[in-house]
Amino acid sequence: MGMEVPPTPGDERLDDSLLSGDPIAREARRFVDRALEWESIWRARALQDAKFAVGDSDNGYQWPGEIYNSRIRRSKPCLTINLIRQHNGIISNTARKNKSTVKFIGLGNGATQESANVVRDLHRHVEWQSMAQEVYTNARDWQVKIGRGWWRWATEYAEGTFDQEIYILPVLDPLSVVPDPDAKQKSGLDMTKALIFDDVPKEEFYETYPELRHVNLGEQPLGMGPTYTNWLGQHKVRVAEYFRKVRSQRELMSFVHQGRRLTMHRDKVEQVLQSEGAKRRVLADPQTMFRTEWLDEVEWHLIVGVKSIDSTIWPGRYIPLVPVKGEESVTDGVYDSPGHTRHMKDAQRMFNYNASGQVEFVAGQTKTPWLVAKEAIEELEEDWATANVENKSVLVWNYKSDESGSEVPIPEPKRIDPPVSSPAYQEGIQTALTQIQLASGQGERMMGQPGNERTGAAINGVREQGDIATFQWQDNYETALVTSGKIFIDLFPRIYDTKRVKMILADDGTDYEIVMDPGAQRAFLQEQARDGKVIRRVFNPLLGRYDIAAQAGPDFGSKRLETVEALSVIITQAPQLMQVIGDILVKNMPFDDAQEAALRLKRLVPPQALGQGPSLAEQQMQAQLVALGAALKKALEANAKEKLRLVGKDQLRDIEAYKAETDRMKALADQLPLDPEGLRKIIEQLVQDSLETNVEETARGAEAEEQKDNPAGGGEASHPVPGAKLAPDGNWYVENPAQPGTHLLIRPRGAPPSANP
Repeated sequence: MGMEVPPTPGDERLDDSLLSGDPIAREARRFVDRALEWESIWRARALQDAKFAVGDSDNGYQWPGEIYNSRIRRSKPCLTINLIRQHNGIISNTARKNKSTVKFIGLGNGATQESANVVRDLHRHVEWQSMAQEVYTNARDWQVKIGRGWWRWATEYAEGTFDQEIYILPVLDPLSVVPDPDAKQKSGLDMTKALIFDDVPKEEFYETYPELRHVNLGEQPLGMGPTYTNWLGQHKVRVAEYFRKVRSQRELMSFVHQGRRLTMHRDKVEQVLQSEGAKRRVLADPQTMFRTEWLDEVEWHLIVGVKSIDSTIWPGRYIPLVPVKGEESVTDGVYDSPGHTRHMKDAQRMFNYNASGQVEFVAGQTKTPWLVAKEAIEELEEDWATANVENKSVLVWNYKSDESGSEVPIPEPKRIDPPVSSPAYQEGIQTALTQIQLASGQGERMMGQPGNERTGAAINGVREQGDIATFQWQDNYETALVTSGKIFIDLFPRIYDTKRVKMILADDGTDYEIVMDPGAQRAFLQEQARDGKVIRRVFNPLLGRYDIAAQAGPDFGSKRLETVEALSVIITQAPQLMQVIGDILVKNMPFDDAQEAALRLKRLVPPQALGQGPSLAEQQMQAQLVALGAALKKALEANAKEKLRLVGKDQLRDIEAYKAETDRMKALADQLPLDPEGLRKIIEQLVQDSLETNVEETARGAEAEEQKDNPAGGGEASHPVPGAKLAPDGNWYVENPAQPGTHLLIRPRGAPPSANP
């Protein structure tokens, strides 16, 4: 581990002379003594668990020291095949893949869900600029390994300004943190004291505190004994950051402002009510209430050696350390918080012992492949010397000996059985594997081994069993996320107390600009242009009360992947829904132009699916109106055809009457006088008689005859009479045979008699 925390003091007594009479250093030392005594057994075990979890063939951490040294002296194998690393990695990597986040909610005092969403986005911005996922991963790894991990909150000035920014920082060594032994909550929010050791580069330390460059403060933090290695002593300065809560009184004020009741400490009222008149009205209002409450201020002290060299007030009311705990327990007055490693150590040792014994057993067996008599290979030694490394076509041997002048048969060479493994060791290895899986709750399927499951439901069921067996680690991790969110809610109004403009991240990864204005009249205000485009967002961090939802959930990235998977299944089963939800599917896919593709698909979505078209009831009414319109159109068309048919028949009867007059004119043509004046008088009389001819009786008779012949109605002629022409005024005319160049009007039935030259 990066830093060895001072051991439990035990019988060591505090020497006030070592602390130079510094009251803060003396108090911190007493606190550390008591806290380390409470956690002494867990710390000793946690250090062994941390080493065991990273054991390998070089460090030998998974072997007891005496056994390891004994086997090494006798040149016996000491194998370390670290299976715990994989079991721990499954838990840690699952959290890396399925990231969790917290949900912020408004609790009144001017807070709305829109302002709570801004708080959520501010928190995400802090995580982004802090690279918080790496911080969370570090704490989660330590939680699984030894049963506790940490991260911390800090503030730093933004470059070139007096504005502070909020950061989440890692704690690389969880044993460097000494928490309050009197804290009862798993979240640690009720801690009243805490201390964290850190190693600072010497040059960085002396740049910050140049006045201490030549001051000997001692290299023993709080006078607790040597804890440095040679390298640390040369390049680092060990410091201790000591947090403690100090109680103080403040006046709480509840008043009505602009129709809303606000509750805040009186010193914050000055920032909300900027005009003196508004302050006087609020103070004089009988609805305004006051009460005194006790508040905790968190003091921060920096201790080097045996002296406190710096101090300040932490802006929040919680100690800014977030624990990620394991399986805490207090048994017979002994505190313990084992990690996932602890329960698999014996099974892992058993695996290493049997694996090493198996190798030793096989290595101890002979490697000679042949058993032969000396006489059998006499003068053939070169061929037999390489029989174990070369594939010869034949091996020649002497089958008789001619010693003493008589031939004596020589036994033929025999092949020795090859080395075999020990069934006992092999069974021990399999038993160890099973026991590790039982202890961890992660079976073969969780380790990637194939099984009999074939359907997706069966595979997910096995996976869910493994998740349930290790769910306590995820649950405790999410408790830490909720704790961290509460610290942020308490901290951000105290840090963002000046007007500034920030660029923060929205839920979908897009960024937007927000004006942080402590003087704004509302918690959140969004200004829009006439076209509906948002031109300005204003957030007042001093208004509103916020909290964290009871349980953390997946972050946007994890939910996006789940959305893609679920929608893909839906569209596979019902492809026609691609037109309705295809834009949502593409929008959540992780490729560069996903947003543009989703925007184009959204233009093809029916308005009803977007809630922009008529409702179901309105659609039914529209269908009824269309049906009524079609019926009315059909009725009007039928009526118009009937009228046209009757009008055509009337005109036809009138033309027939005119035709009779014309025929009479032709019959009298031979009898017409030859002088023009006499001819003119006769034509005028004939025209006058034809124009005054009453065709009503003829038309009615023709109509009755037509109805008799064609009661259902019939068609109409396109021309009233052959040779008729349609004039621009809409009337039909025929050429006047008696007076060339003039025309006769075809009068419809019922029109007054007239003539048109």
